[in-house]
Amino acid sequence: MIFEDLVNKSIDHDFDSLKTRLENQVKLLLLGPGESGKSTIVKQIKRIFLGGFTKREISDFRFNIHSNIVEAIKVLSRGVRKFGYEWVTKTNHQIAKEILQLRFHGLIKEELADKIKSLWGDPILVKVLKRKNELQFFESSEQITDVGGQRNERKKWIHCFENVTSVIFVVAINEYNQTLFEETNTNRMRESLLLFDEIVNSKWLKSSSMILFLNKFDLFKKKIQESNLKKYFKDYKGKNLESAQKFICDKFLKLNKNKKKIIYPFFTTATDSDNMKYVFAAIKDTLLQNNISNIGFL
Repeated sequence: MIFEDLVNKSIDHDFDSLKTRLENQVKLLLLGPGESGKSTIVKQIKRIFLGGFTKREISDFRFNIHSNIVEAIKVLSRGVRKFGYEWVTKTNHQIAKEILQLRFHGLIKEELADKIKSLWGDPILVKVLKRKNELQFFESSEQITDVGGQRNERKKWIHCFENVTSVIFVVAINEYNQTLFEETNTNRMRESLLLFDEIVNSKWLKSSSMILFLNKFDLFKKKIQESNLKKYFKDYKGKNLESAQKFICDKFLKLNKNKKKIIYPFFTTATDSDNMKYVFAAIKDTLLQNNISNIGFL
């Protein structure tokens, strides 16, 4: 019995050591088209696992947020012009002209804030927002090196592929009715499918597990009630949220040509910390089980 106990303790110790080693060896590659939410996911990883942000980083985020607010009101103002609408008041017409010519840096001062509030309160923006899928919104600055990004950035990915444990591919599922920033005739969801096909079947990632983040689910739930998925994907036959989820998820999963490769899909909202904690916990367990299995323990 003593010998058996010693053996069991030795096995347990070796297993714990192996588990620690495997957890420390995991190398993830985060990929996906531009504006899919990759930078938000990286921020969540830092917030949840790496102790959060420094005061300097938080201060920098303020500048980014203010810059994005100004950029968003510019996009909406261009939308008024693009759609042939008119501001309800002459004052807002003049404010919009001023803001479109503004080169903004820093933080929003009170005078500019009042002008933005005035435009935001104009009833014409209700009409513009109903057609927001025809406009191009994007963050004005990034805090990470985005190896996903737009088409012209993809050639830079190849050096990231070696010895990758797992790939996290992020797609914004609410973009099924939107077009690319760089090619306004190309549907964003179809472009994401083409990119995923390229990634999941890449020879460089043959031995890497694949995690699929069907992101911006919160926005998708709202949009699917207003914009019919069938208009953009004629083969869609469903009529509710659940059928739309399954349809889009299956679209991606069916692209996998390697029967031995398992894809792990998650519907995610990257801005929701609780959701991301749950998802990352599931991913951690999955990767650990896969690594143990690969070396013959399971």
